[in-house]
Amino acid sequence: MDHDDLMTPERLQVQYDFMRHNPHIAACGGYMYTFGDYSIEMKVPLDHHSLIENMIIGSPMLNPTGFIRKDFLEANQIKYERGYSFAADFKFWSDIAKAGEIANVPKVLTKYRVYEKQTSRIYRKASTDASHLIQYEMVEYFLSHLQFESALGELVRNQFLPSVQCFLDNGFFSPYVYFSFMYEIIKGLREKKVIKK
Repeated sequence: MDHDDLMTPERLQVQYDFMRHNPHIAACGGYMYTFGDYSIEMKVPLDHHSLIENMIIGSPMLNPTGFIRKDFLEANQIKYERGYSFAADFKFWSDIAKAGEIANVPKVLTKYRVYEKQTSRIYRKASTDASHLIQYEMVEYFLSHLQFESALGELVRNQFLPSVQCFLDNGFFSPYVYFSFMYEIIKGLREKKVIKK
């Protein structure tokens, strides 16, 4: 949380209890409510399966709501990495999700102040570019778990992925279209167990 954000009075107790009752969860977040220039309730996916898939299209973890097991971070040597500009939080959460299970509590935990001159608005382009780098990493992460023993796995590796790369290299996809498309493809491949992760 930043100094001008607020947390609900019960936030830490809610997350502590959730983590105590779910020892397999490495980290959790929750919903967030914005205030200031505009007010909206920000809801996000709840279970690990949905959260890690959603990292292909953006960060589904609201950083000001984060609650993480310290021993998990130490055991997996996870920390903020350089080189991700204004998307370091997203990179941090993607590293956590690759190493352990994450979840969100279906409750507003934090009130996040929004205003015209906040960093995320001023440096939106740098943040977006860094986010795209992480999204590409997530696509590669899932594709690295592609199973080739099935006919569909072979088709994806030998024909589909080279075709998609050709279209990407020739500028046929905007980042938004590419990541949305790959999200749907990877989601389907996971459902059919062609990607086992």
